[in-house]
Amino acid sequence: SIDHPWFQDALTPGSEHDHWYVCSDTRPFARSDGALVWHEAGGRYYHAYLSEAMPDLNLRNPDVTAELDSVARFWLDEMGVDGFRLDAAKHLIEDGKQLENTPETFAWLQGFRGRVHADHPDALVLGEVYDASIMSSRYVQKGSLDLTFDFDLASATLTSLNSRDAASIVAAEQEAAPRHQVGRSGGDRRVRWRAARELEDRRADLASRAERGDPGEDRDRVGAPGPRRPARVEAEALH
Repeated sequence: SIDHPWFQDALTPGSEHDHWYVCSDTRPFARSDGALVWHEAGGRYYHAYLSEAMPDLNLRNPDVTAELDSVARFWLDEMGVDGFRLDAAKHLIEDGKQLENTPETFAWLQGFRGRVHADHPDALVLGEVYDASIMSSRYVQKGSLDLTFDFDLASATLTSLNSRDAASIVAAEQEAAPRHQVGRSGGDRRVRWRAARELEDRRADLASRAERGDPGEDRDRVGAPGPRRPARVEAEALH
């Protein structure tokens, strides 16, 4: 935040936090979409990719990394959290006009994750990498993060639900499956595959009823026509 004491102190050249943020004496460039990423303050320009109100820390500065490690230890040791969600994880360290997914970003996250796991091996380091699954999965494959969100799969799931056609979610699962670690996402995949199959069953059931002129007395049931099972049995079948 531009209101954080670190940033306010960094506005004074030569201060303790002078090099804690990505700054320049001139405004170098805009984003590829034309949005400004350099903003003026105190006679200099600071880099803020997402919002003018959120200046980017200089993660090339070892003092910044050490302080963030200290913050992480506080939350793990003193507050007992189970891990961290890192938003905009692909934007941590830019390299000129390459503003995302840089080798330095992968390397910094590898180091941070390693130091977290050194004392807390079960802690989760989850990253929001808003990108195609083929890119976001690399953060897990390279050991930079424990997990990332699969936005392609989420979009496909919504498409299948809205269209009542499982094709999108099945295709997304088949495309993503080779990149997922066995054991990390196996349970989730099993549940989503079941949802996809049930969507297909639901579609076939509705088509069959339409052909028969069935008013749909059992419209709350998912699956092919047959005896209604108790709700408890339905729930157990999902496990």
